[in-house]
Amino acid sequence: MQVDAEQATGGLAEAIRAAHFSEPLIKTGPTSAAEDDALLRALEGHARRADHEDTSQLTGFLSRYPHSAWAPALWTNLGLTYRHQGYFSRALDAWKNAWREGKDATDPLAKALVDRAVGELARLYASFGRNVELAALFDEIGERPITGSATEAVQSAREELVLSEKDPGHLFICGPLALQSLMIAEGGKPEQASFLQWYRAGRNGTSLDEVGQLADKAKFAHRLVYRDASQPVPVPAIVHWKAGHFAAIVGEADGRFHIHDPVFGHQDFWVSRAALDAEASGYFLTPARTTAIAGWREASAVEAANVRGKGPTTGTPPGTTGPQDPNANPAPPHGPRPDDNGPPPPDGNGPPQEAGGPPQGCNPSCSCPMCFYNIGEATVSLNLSDTPVGYKPPIGPSAKVQIVYNQREDSQPAVFNFFNLSPKWTLNWLSYVTDDPAHPSASVSRYIAGGGAYFYNGYQSRTGQFAAQTNDGSILVLASQSPITYRRQLSDGGVEIYAQSNGSTSYPRNVFLSQIIDPQGNALTLNYDNQQRLVSLTDAVGRQTTFSYELASRPLLITKITDPFGRSAALAYDSSFRLRSITDVIGITSSFTYDANSLVNSLTTPYGTTTFAYTAPGTSAPPRFLQVTDPLGNSEREEWLEPAPIPDSDPAATVPVGMPIAPKNQYLTYRNSFHWDRSAYVAAGCTPTGGCDYTKARVTHFAHVAGNANQKSNVVESIKYALENRIWFNYPGQTEAIFSGNYVKPSVTARVLDDGTTQLSSVSYDTSGYFKTTQITDPLGRTTSFAYSNQIDLAAISQTTAYGVQHTLAQFTYNTKHRPIYFTDAAGQTTRLTYNSTGQVASVTSPLGQTTSYQYNAAGDLTTIVNANNATAASFTYDAYDRVRTYTDSEGWTVIYDYDAADRITKITFPDGTSRIYTYDRLVVHHSDFDVLIPSHPRIGNFSGGKRISMLRATPGWRRMNPLRSRVRIIWWTDGGLTRKCRWMSASAGGCPNMYE
Repeated sequence: MQVDAEQATGGLAEAIRAAHFSEPLIKTGPTSAAEDDALLRALEGHARRADHEDTSQLTGFLSRYPHSAWAPALWTNLGLTYRHQGYFSRALDAWKNAWREGKDATDPLAKALVDRAVGELARLYASFGRNVELAALFDEIGERPITGSATEAVQSAREELVLSEKDPGHLFICGPLALQSLMIAEGGKPEQASFLQWYRAGRNGTSLDEVGQLADKAKFAHRLVYRDASQPVPVPAIVHWKAGHFAAIVGEADGRFHIHDPVFGHQDFWVSRAALDAEASGYFLTPARTTAIAGWREASAVEAANVRGKGPTTGTPPGTTGPQDPNANPAPPHGPRPDDNGPPPPDGNGPPQEAGGPPQGCNPSCSCPMCFYNIGEATVSLNLSDTPVGYKPPIGPSAKVQIVYNQREDSQPAVFNFFNLSPKWTLNWLSYVTDDPAHPSASVSRYIAGGGAYFYNGYQSRTGQFAAQTNDGSILVLASQSPITYRRQLSDGGVEIYAQSNGSTSYPRNVFLSQIIDPQGNALTLNYDNQQRLVSLTDAVGRQTTFSYELASRPLLITKITDPFGRSAALAYDSSFRLRSITDVIGITSSFTYDANSLVNSLTTPYGTTTFAYTAPGTSAPPRFLQVTDPLGNSEREEWLEPAPIPDSDPAATVPVGMPIAPKNQYLTYRNSFHWDRSAYVAAGCTPTGGCDYTKARVTHFAHVAGNANQKSNVVESIKYALENRIWFNYPGQTEAIFSGNYVKPSVTARVLDDGTTQLSSVSYDTSGYFKTTQITDPLGRTTSFAYSNQIDLAAISQTTAYGVQHTLAQFTYNTKHRPIYFTDAAGQTTRLTYNSTGQVASVTSPLGQTTSYQYNAAGDLTTIVNANNATAASFTYDAYDRVRTYTDSEGWTVIYDYDAADRITKITFPDGTSRIYTYDRLVVHHSDFDVLIPSHPRIGNFSGGKRISMLRATPGWRRMNPLRSRVRIIWWTDGGLTRKCRWMSASAGGCPNMYE
């Protein structure tokens, strides 16, 4: 049963379900039978409408019952519909009505829905620079707690209001930015229009006359015209909205006009002629080449001077939080892994792309026990992550389940009508494409596994493809409109299938992730019930992970997740139905508390309680900050403050030369996130209320969104560590250093060394496909090149010597499942590989003709390795949990492995009857024997006895952070020989040598 239907019965409940509104219909109080019957008839009429923009049935009901308890929910949904369709004035009115009728709601679900309405109202006021109304709205909100995604709408609106008082000219330049979009749409070069980014507007924004003067300055021939609603629409053109705002019309298709407006971030609009006629003031700036239309008239200078528009373009784009947001800290340590002393990897193929596995921040090879935190730097967001249950099947995508919290989540509904974990929480199996069934190629976005959203553009009707995703190179394809199916093609050849539609015939339609297929064609399938609940995952072997929903009053909340082996993770909720705790498969519990805005303010694990302090939604005073205090009382802090109290530029001698896109050594006081780790927090004199020395922070300076001067992207323009010269970056597709390109990985990295010389390295990418690396040039000028077949599979690696001669280091030939079947090395020697039907290695034939073969059981587990002499080199058996139980070598010696429920080795029994036993506590792994080493494995030193360092590999270039994230500095090390020393130093500066003998 869905939430919206709980408050209705019979035909009304079914009509509410069938409506598929953006938000469920939640009553704020009791209603009469007459109201409910009238609403039923209105919903039935709404479902039969011929025009998707016809809302007369709903507005008719609201006219008859203006104070109905259904009114806030209906007005909220109407506002969302109007904004999507481009009826901005109607959207403002709808949300004002929702706020007026519902602001006193006490039911948690009804209040959350009204929070959504007032958040959207505040955001749209801010978008159009209507600060008088916005300030009055904040006075009305007062101390009212705001929850869910609305926290971000309210916070961004408040930040705009504060910044507009300090620097209005920096914000209200929608007119110049619309001119820039128009010029680029007309084929102009970005550099020709770049000066428009820095135009300083007044408090009332810009006038049409000013925009015309800027067009003259840019040598862009144009006309200022007035169009009556009965006349054709100029395309392309700058349109002036009645709401007091400028935007660019950059195209037309299927009777709709493509509106580009930086105010809305990555979200372009496709509006009908009716919407444009209703919302446009009639004034346009058109290219001079546009054929004069009978009836259009020139706008006089006086008229143009009085046509004004303003709107800020500050903050980060919607959907940035989650995997797209760079982490402040590296991936956390995962503690000691005694199974590194275990049997050889049984599959030998390396892990496939874990498309459905843990999102960014979790090493897929680790169990990722317990909940840990991180900080999203672009949004200054608290992120929590836990992987309490799951496994990696022998073939196909991972079946691990990761639970994630994003404080700055802004892409969720206020009230869920599909499976969930409560607001701001998500999991790596919740992902869906949102589109408009009436126009499936327009207004397409994807809610990302792990949080946030990505907004697609660049649709090509011939191929069905959208432009490649800028953070990972994946390509979304509209594969079928009936039945609706999207394919997300990954850079390794894997595919995500989105085909589980919620059945909506109008915007928004959600099409949920239904299958993940690895490059070898092995599929993991997601299974849903008729309430849009994920009920199970079926891995490529056929085993199922199940999801339980045991709260009768909240039937869409996941309460338990059980893997195929009977191990479960339990999820508990508080009285407000917020996620209270996660208990993993070995009984470790991570619990959470919340503030009045339902934001997590503490995390308790067996290590103790970690507390979080942050900018409350709607706070007027900068900076936006997050402070984390661990159980030992150590703190770290992140701030976003602009303008920041740091120099606007660096000394010229510290700026590198020779970068293809010259660094912009200006405006360094803007678009910064400052991070003080535990050590810097103390050195900088930080306190819970701030007061930090900004020169002692790591400063991450972000680029603008491409083509948008005043919106911060998630792309790092430069990084400055305390007491070091700044590191600068270029990116593919950039036109200027201050704007992001079309891919988030750097193409050039440069800095100035202590001797004054520039150190520069570069990377080239295949921009026609998945942004595969095609060439790497290191600071010494040495070049390594990479070639691909089908834009996916690595076909050749070569290096260019100092004399320009290219030497091939490796060549590969692949089968249709993206597996290499021939490998030729630098000496011209070829190795041949064969595979079984699931893509696992079946045999390897060396250049000498010697063949090693591999045998598997029905579940895909490696059971036997047969060497070139047709003798068994190794054999494996497995326990009931599909873990290696025994490993027998070529001499017949057998080692036995025991595990706990988290798949950690607890005992290794050797052929001579001796054993090694592992026990675990909060900081270290203890074992009874430090001397037994399994032959043919990397040498590993394990330290316990209360030391903070938990494990050190004798592997060049490898270092480990201990569980408390204190740094371990490796002084020098060797290649793991039995008689060579490996020296280490802990974070407390205490040295301790280790000798293998």
